[in-house]
Amino acid sequence: MYIGADDERVRLYRARYSDEYLLEEVRRVAGAAGKPVLTTTEFERHSRVSVETLANRFGGWHDVLKRAGIGHMCFGTAERSAQSARPRLTDDYLLEEVRRIAGIVGKPWLSHPDFCKHSKINPLTLNKRFGAWDVVLKRAGLGHMYIGNVEGYKRPRAIKHSNGYLLEEIRRVAGLVEKPELSMSDFKKHSRAGLTTLRRRLGTWRDALDLAGLGHMFRKVGTEPNGGYSDEALLEEVKRVAQLVGKPVLTAKDFENHAQVSLRTLVLHFESWRAALERAGLSHMFSGWPVGGYSDETLLEEVRRMAHLVEKPVLTKCDFRMHSRISDVTVMKRFGGWRNALHHAGVGHMCSPEAVVGSRSQAVSSGNGHKRERPT
Repeated sequence: MYIGADDERVRLYRARYSDEYLLEEVRRVAGAAGKPVLTTTEFERHSRVSVETLANRFGGWHDVLKRAGIGHMCFGTAERSAQSARPRLTDDYLLEEVRRIAGIVGKPWLSHPDFCKHSKINPLTLNKRFGAWDVVLKRAGLGHMYIGNVEGYKRPRAIKHSNGYLLEEIRRVAGLVEKPELSMSDFKKHSRAGLTTLRRRLGTWRDALDLAGLGHMFRKVGTEPNGGYSDEALLEEVKRVAQLVGKPVLTAKDFENHAQVSLRTLVLHFESWRAALERAGLSHMFSGWPVGGYSDETLLEEVRRMAHLVEKPVLTKCDFRMHSRISDVTVMKRFGGWRNALHHAGVGHMCSPEAVVGSRSQAVSSGNGHKRERPT
């Protein structure tokens, strides 16, 4: 009984989508996309039919495009066409390119960065073909243009700043920004010295300001009389960083990059990063896996959200996977298949025909105790 019902379903499914209709849909999407290459991702984004339907009917994606008369739009074919239009990179061609760039630059030497700036050929191609940069220049007859061989040229030495210079630089930037507080970001923006150099030489940012006589300009997030941070001040800092980052998820790394308080201080205060987000009212911005897994209602709400977001008559697993932070496998394991998940979420009408066929096939397979091949 099941097998007959399943075969009838396949027959009706094939009758619904004729070969010509599917191929016409491929051509329509190719025109709508307006690109030289039509990928499966692009097709899923614009079509009313899933890629799986086409694969079941015609085979691979290249076969589908060939049947639709647009085989040249397959990614591999387009790439090969573009490559065939490029000049062949023979040794003579590459060395001539080096000589051409040497003429354009107009310097007594030709450096690696100069070549990168003016040529479309990746210098790594030259290195793989001929060896080091000095060898490349020798092969091109330009050995005298290697920067190490140019007479009178001296390689600049790295500038080594004294502690006094660094402290004076902090004072200079403090006068330049004209703010009651001097932050690391302001210093980095206006200074001629790097923050890494400053930390290695003078210690923390607070220590550096103290040594420069500007300890009063250290940005205090909010402290208690004993010198520690108050809960309110720390939570306010979490909210500030969340607003600054502007992402649906706030990670510990984001907090470290933008906060004036160390992550270690926050974790010691609230026991964990997740607890800190919960106390700040930002538990929805936690990126980790929920304790105990997602609830059924959370998963179903996510399915409904995706159904509204994609704005298609059919919600496929591919669409869900592309837009959701939850895996489609998680949803299917919880509800016993994609079709069941859509029905539980109240959007069963958005199930694609091939998903229906697949569900029937699984039912037959489990009922007979052996694997049954999917109908073609």
